Amino acid sequence: MEARRDGVFLGMDDPLAVYLHDHLAGSSFAVELLEKLGSEFSGTSSGRIARELLEEVLIDRSTLEQLIEKVGKATTDLMTRSAGSPNA
Repeated sequence: MEARRDGVFLGMDDPLAVYLHDHLAGSSFAVELLEKLGSEFSGTSSGRIARELLEEVLIDRSTLEQLIEKVGKATTDLMTRSAGSPNA
């Protein structure tokens, strides 16, 4: 899939596009982990910290998604593979 920067189409081998998509895929794991920790340790300082970190990661993901809109999108299949899905 191609990405766009300043009206120029770039391949997914563009370092910025690759970085953004990899970072977004990694954040998916962080969201899952922090949700589980926040729930499992509810009512403790660890649970509170996990929920605070989760809020920050979700803000980061929103920013990443906005940047990807400007740089270019990966296919759902690529995002699934990047996240290490067993179905990929």
